[in-house]
Amino acid sequence: MNTAIRVDARSVSLRQSRTRSKLPPTSRFQRVRQAGCVTLLTQATGILSAMLAQRPDAARSPTSSEERRFRHRDAVFLHGFAIAWVAMLSAFTWALGSNGAPADLSPVLMAGVLAVFWIAGGGLITWAFRQECVDLLILHNGDLHVALWRPFSRCDLRVRAADVQTATVLDDKDSDGDRYFRCRVELRSRAPIEIGSGSDRQAMEQLAQRFNRLHGNRD
Repeated sequence: MNTAIRVDARSVSLRQSRTRSKLPPTSRFQRVRQAGCVTLLTQATGILSAMLAQRPDAARSPTSSEERRFRHRDAVFLHGFAIAWVAMLSAFTWALGSNGAPADLSPVLMAGVLAVFWIAGGGLITWAFRQECVDLLILHNGDLHVALWRPFSRCDLRVRAADVQTATVLDDKDSDGDRYFRCRVELRSRAPIEIGSGSDRQAMEQLAQRFNRLHGNRD
């Protein structure tokens, strides 16, 4: 009796082992791979949670570097236009000097016209190169790092938080007499710094509000 029971138990265990051995290897590999992926995902989630817990400001986009940076580079167009003007005038002067004046025009007249254009070009490039591009960054302690650059020159300033007042929008007019608006940061220690300009007053007001909010609600 006992021998028969042991034989039956052995036959059952043999059938179970044969059934497990008949499982396709691919299925067993998929189960192992899925278990490994779950383990890796769990570990990665734990590491990310620990990093965010140590650096609570990492997920706060309003205090990111790009949010606290203000760029005003409208002067780049003026720089490029002045350089293009002088380059074309130089090419025209070289062509005229190489080939001479046209037969139906007086050389004296052409020289006078070129002189007028060179005087205008010199004034244009002098005025354009005085226009500054601004890159302003609000630091975490409220200070301002300001980079003022022109062609062939750059000036970096550090403005203390106590010297910074507020950003305001000023009404102005462009060369055609149309309304033009400028967003400027008022400072106690030096002239205001312009961080934006354009014909859209609402956009300039939003720019001023963003600066005042970030500088007034610093870390």
